[in-house]
Amino acid sequence: SANILLTIGAFIAVLFVGWKLGRKVIREELTNSGTVKTPRWITETLTVLIRFIAPAAILVIAFC
Repeated sequence: SANILLTIGAFIAVLFVGWKLGRKVIREELTNSGTVKTPRWITETLTVLIRFIAPAAILVIAFC
């Protein structure tokens, strides 16, 4: 049951971070509220990874 609950928790966390928090919060977290200069393409790439790739990967790992 631990494996199932960890998988469900990770899936819910990724969905929340990717879709509910939004790009602005993700960008602020990655740049430490603007003190660290991070190129925009890095934040955009990580946003896409968090929104689309990570949930799909979690589901693939869970059901294989």
